[in-house]
Amino acid sequence: MSALDSATKSAPPRCGRSSTPLGSIPRRVGPTWAQFLHTHTQTILACDVFHLDTITLQRLYAFFVFEHATRRVHILGVTAHPTGPWVTQLARNLLMELDDTQR
Repeated sequence: MSALDSATKSAPPRCGRSSTPLGSIPRRVGPTWAQFLHTHTQTILACDVFHLDTITLQRLYAFFVFEHATRRVHILGVTAHPTGPWVTQLARNLLMELDDTQR
C-alpha cells in the first residue's frame, strides 16, 4: 500500500461527501421523470417570453404558453413594456379560457 492510498483511506470525507461507494447509494423512491411526465401530461403548461424586433427597431415582447397535452401554443399577449401584473393577468385569462373549454 502506498502512502497516498493510506492517506486517502484515513482522511475524512470532504465537503459533506459520503465515503460510501456509488453502487450502495439507495435509489430515490418515487416515479422516474419519464413516468411523472406521462402521468401529468394533461396538466402541464410551459410558459416563456420571447422578444422580436420590428422593422422600426422597436423591441416587442410576446408571452406564450405551451400545452403539453395538445402541443398547442397560445400567444397570450405582446407588449413593448412587460410587467409582472401584465403577465399575471394574461395567465389568469388563459386559465379561465382553459377552464371554459373543459366544461
